[in-house]
Amino acid sequence: MKSWLFGSFTHEYDFQLGFQTSETLEWIKQDKCIQRYFTEEKHLTVEGFQRLLKLVPSNVVHIFQNLKELTIKNCGSLVEVFESHGVDAKEMHAMIQYKLEALNLYFLPKLIHLWKNYGGVVAFQKLRILKVHHCGNLCSLFSPSIARSLVQLRHLRVHSCHMMEEIITKEDEESEGSNNAEIVFPLLNKLEFRYVPNLKCFCSGTFNIDLPSCEEMIIEKCPNMTTFCYGSVTTAKLPHIYKGSYEYIDIMGDLNMTIHHANESLKVHTFSICNHIK
Repeated sequence: MKSWLFGSFTHEYDFQLGFQTSETLEWIKQDKCIQRYFTEEKHLTVEGFQRLLKLVPSNVVHIFQNLKELTIKNCGSLVEVFESHGVDAKEMHAMIQYKLEALNLYFLPKLIHLWKNYGGVVAFQKLRILKVHHCGNLCSLFSPSIARSLVQLRHLRVHSCHMMEEIITKEDEESEGSNNAEIVFPLLNKLEFRYVPNLKCFCSGTFNIDLPSCEEMIIEKCPNMTTFCYGSVTTAKLPHIYKGSYEYIDIMGDLNMTIHHANESLKVHTFSICNHIK
């Protein structure tokens, strides 16, 4: 059974009022009945709450431990989904087994962070599907340590995120050392990047990326993407890249080389068209 929170909550006036006037859900911890409701809920859609800045503050994140699917859309002020700042992340992780399998984020114009990984601990190790659409303020999705934790991830889609430059950042690369030079997504089968004009690469660090299960990759209208990553990349099962308009590019050499050649070909084609018009 799915719960849909659309600017209000039909069963509890106090809940409705709290959601509409709050910048966080910190007030939930004061109501045992509402806590019990969230703790038992498996599917939740949050839509149209314009004052929320952080959906899940660090001090109530345990309330969502049984949630399997979370969809957030049209929340114009939201800047962060899961906050972990100010809490001992290692203790929090040890206490809670998170079950989130699908996270859908749509039309969140001020979103900056999905989550922050303080202390090197990430809770969402069962996540299978992540879809991010029209989140125009997001510049990246994961740190390397978060990326390594997503061992169940199967489908990643990024659509119309105009500030997005990379999927995995390199911000904690130096602190992780040479023993962590590889990032593996063992089950990731499908990657989609559509209409992400500032996307430069999947990973800006010098990590080696292994995608042993990837069979489908879509890179459509991403003109600034010149490489997949700055280390090596392995895609044993990937036959080609779909670039839109029923056009496919066969993998030549490796994925980095294929993307580079495709980008150069696009520049030459664009240049020829411009000269022809002149």
